[in-house]
Amino acid sequence: MIQDQLFRGIAYVEQEDISDKSNRDKALLMEKLGAIQSAEAFGSAAMLRNKFAHHYPEETAARLERLNLVIEESEYLIETFHQIKDYLHTKNIV
Repeated sequence: MIQDQLFRGIAYVEQEDISDKSNRDKALLMEKLGAIQSAEAFGSAAMLRNKFAHHYPEETAARLERLNLVIEESEYLIETFHQIKDYLHTKNIV
């Protein structure tokens, strides 16, 4: 949701064309604009989400390890969401 909805909305308001940008480029733009602190950390969280979203029964142990990482990363994602909210307020977007 952050990547697909919030980043797109911020880019629109900031008059940035992201139609041809990769998710990494979008995160780098959000870092540059000050909406998030670290594109690299955001990318790591997104990769973890992608790994967890795909289910392969033969990888049950690996999925359990990823689940623990998701719990750890949830704090980062909540903080990132708050950073974006603060950015939107600072820019008088919301």
